Amino acid sequence: MRTKLHLTLWLIALFLGLMGTSLHARGQTSGNFGKDNALKWEYSYVTRTLTISGQGEMPDYNTPANLPWNHVRNDATKVIIEEGITYIGAYSFCLYDNLVSVDLPKSLTRIGAFAFSGCPILSSIDIPEGVIRINMGAFENCISLSSITLPK
Repeated sequence: MRTKLHLTLWLIALFLGLMGTSLHARGQTSGNFGKDNALKWEYSYVTRTLTISGQGEMPDYNTPANLPWNHVRNDATKVIIEEGITYIGAYSFCLYDNLVSVDLPKSLTRIGAFAFSGCPILSSIDIPEGVIRINMGAFENCISLSSITLPK
């Protein structure tokens, strides 16, 4: 009886240890970024959703490799930009192979260069009324993009 209990406890400990290693190997799931670290990114491996929150503008990046959330690029299927974000920085979501859905806030006024370029299965996007500028290449090579709702 005691041997079975010890074996069961050992197997549970082994399982939890392996699960922790697997989660750790996936990388960081949240962090602060931007001017004065005022913005936050958070990723859920369960829902495969990347959420950006805070107040103000996202910074521009010169390559996707410099993004703090670059390690989720090939996993993410959804991006949510929450209310309060006014600018999506250059290259912020470039080369997201599995991106299906993007939610943009009413507070958004500009979309940076190549922000969503190279998202091959993104098929539609609704640009909010407040957007006054979409920079060069923002949706370049989004080969499935067949529906774009633009502000008046």
